[in-house]
Amino acid sequence: MIYFYKDPLAAAWMSKHFGMKISRDLDGQETEMTFNAFVLGTLYEFSRFYIYTSSLHLLEPTQQDIIIDGKIIQRNGIAFIWPEVEI
Repeated sequence: MIYFYKDPLAAAWMSKHFGMKISRDLDGQETEMTFNAFVLGTLYEFSRFYIYTSSLHLLEPTQQDIIIDGKIIQRNGIAFIWPEVEI
């Protein structure tokens, strides 16, 4: 499965607050995006912001998470934005 965000602000939020590693493509290169890259992503309209394989563990629930319909919506009092999934 491939996890991604279409919204660059959602991707930037998850990167900032949870340390999620994000890339704008699936070329196999894990080059972490900076906040400026997310802003440029809105200008150049990248269609997807992919989650690195090394960050998928962040999608595993913890005891402190608030979960609705099998998706984490809050972790440690901070909004958790669930990504879209392509199978």
